[in-house]
Amino acid sequence: MTFPVVVTGASGFIGRHLVAYLRRRGVPVIALSRRADLTDVSGTKIHPVQAYSDFEPVSGAVLVHLAEPPHIASVDAEGERHVARMRDQAAALLSRNYARAIYVSSATVYGDAENEPRRPEEKLPPPSKVYSQAKLAVERVFVRADQIVARVTNVFGHGMAAGTIFADIIRQLGGSGPVTIRETTPVRDYLWVDDAAEALAFMTKGSATGIYNVASGNAVSCEQLTNLVLRFSGQDGRTVVGALPPRHSVLRLDISATTRDFGWLPRTGLQAGIAELLKPGIS
Repeated sequence: MTFPVVVTGASGFIGRHLVAYLRRRGVPVIALSRRADLTDVSGTKIHPVQAYSDFEPVSGAVLVHLAEPPHIASVDAEGERHVARMRDQAAALLSRNYARAIYVSSATVYGDAENEPRRPEEKLPPPSKVYSQAKLAVERVFVRADQIVARVTNVFGHGMAAGTIFADIIRQLGGSGPVTIRETTPVRDYLWVDDAAEALAFMTKGSATGIYNVASGNAVSCEQLTNLVLRFSGQDGRTVVGALPPRHSVLRLDISATTRDFGWLPRTGLQAGIAELLKPGIS
């Protein structure tokens, strides 16, 4: 018997793709969302909730917890209230006795000061940003419960939010002259959204617990990324300009433990993902 996977934040970017991935493979999915204006996502009926812990799962159900504010700036002003709210939400969810639970955290908890690929077992300095403070607070709730934390890198694909570097670049395609992005020098890992969904789906099975990285394992600078998008759109003669001064900022992830314990490796490289993203008629 295949037990259902309960996805919180199912109407979000990764949530929609995860629901679709599981559904294509015949896995029963229960999609939870606080959005009252939705009736279904990726062909799966939405279960509207006021609080995610209100939902009572069947015995054996697996949880994938995605439901948190996605934007760093949106939570900074809230401060400790946001941290406490996210921590309490996580504790309430785990009190529902899911058979297995995965918390989708963020690679931003590592910071961006180190050149070497970051590993889950590293001891991290206290973060200054409220966003990362909340992520780590929820991580501790899941780790203490012997569940899974997935630290996910920058995910891109169809349906992603408007505030990404990809959106900034694509908006300027078809023009002429320099392409302006916020910064050119930061180095980041970019993962195709269907690969992220597959990694989370793999984590719903098996017995491994702990903290794992979900990333492509390869990182490029923002300038290199922009040049790749320009090349695939036939505009590789244009220059790339950063609105802010250059600075040292690197975030690479080591995914060896994820591969070892779950047998997962990304299928879609950055160039293939960009090519798919730029296909005409697909949004």
